[in-house]
Amino acid sequence: MNENEEYTDHVVDDLATLAQFNHAYQAHLLAGSLEAEGIESYIHGETFVSVYPCLVNDGNGIHVKVRESQLEEAKKILNRIDSQAIPDAELPKAINVNGKVFHLVNGNCPECNSAAVYLQSETTAAVLGVVALVFSLSVPVKVDANYICYGCQYSWKS
Repeated sequence: MNENEEYTDHVVDDLATLAQFNHAYQAHLLAGSLEAEGIESYIHGETFVSVYPCLVNDGNGIHVKVRESQLEEAKKILNRIDSQAIPDAELPKAINVNGKVFHLVNGNCPECNSAAVYLQSETTAAVLGVVALVFSLSVPVKVDANYICYGCQYSWKS
C-alpha cells in the first residue's frame, strides 16, 4: 500500500436470522420488502429446501438474514407487514363466493402470502369420495381442489 493511499476500515456485521420460511417465494417477498426500505437482506437455505423439500422443519427452512446492525429496523418492517395481515381469530370459518361455499384451511396464498386460504366445500367431499374410490380400485385419479384467498381474492386449483 502506498503511503499516499487512504485506508478505510470496513465494519463487518454478523448476520442474524430475521425470519424463516418453508417456501422460497415467501423469503423473496420479505427480502424485496426489506430491500425497498434500504435494508440489505440475504436468503440462506433456498437450494437445500428446493432439493430436499421433505426435510424442511422448524430448523432448516429458508432463512432471511440481515446485518445485526439493521436487525431492529428489519423487525419493525416485519411487524408492520405482519400487522397488515388479517388475524386468524377474525377470519370467518366459511365464506360464500358466487353461491359456492369455501371453508378455511391451513395454507398460504401463492399470490399475496396471506394465511386466509379457503377450500371449496364440494371439492372436499369430492376428494374424499375419489380417495375412497382410488383405494378400492387402485386406479390413479387426479382431482383439482378449488382454493380462494380472502385477502386478495386470488383463486387457484391444485
